[in-house]
Amino acid sequence: MQKSKVRRPNLDVTISSSEVTTGTYSAQNGFGAKATISKITRTENAIFEGEPARYGEELFIANKGGVIGTIPMSVAEAQAFKPQAKIAFVVVPKLPNVVRATYPYGKTTISNPTDITVNSTVLVADIQCGLLMDGTNKVVAAFTTR
Repeated sequence: MQKSKVRRPNLDVTISSSEVTTGTYSAQNGFGAKATISKITRTENAIFEGEPARYGEELFIANKGGVIGTIPMSVAEAQAFKPQAKIAFVVVPKLPNVVRATYPYGKTTISNPTDITVNSTVLVADIQCGLLMDGTNKVVAAFTTR
């Protein structure tokens, strides 16, 4: 009897994602229902954690209630900090370092009249920690990963 191999998910962080509608076209299904399909190009940039995660494992080590950390500050300080806050990741690249792929996403149907093509660029790396920074790039807090 062959043992089935269970695929464990990898963890990733989306750095940016944008969509541009590049056109439309008319289509019809086998029943004759017609629709105008929007052709969309999605561009994604991400960091992909090279090691598979265990079931239910998250990227950051969370405290009770799923909180990954706190920063003591008043409500007024938090409101002033939020618009300028930045996030950065400390990573160690792993082979093959960068992977690029273009692929269709989803299924175009009458009820989902979109034809999406994804252009993806992914950095394969061991994500060491996440950094929370202020508007001057001063590190305010660091959050360890698994």
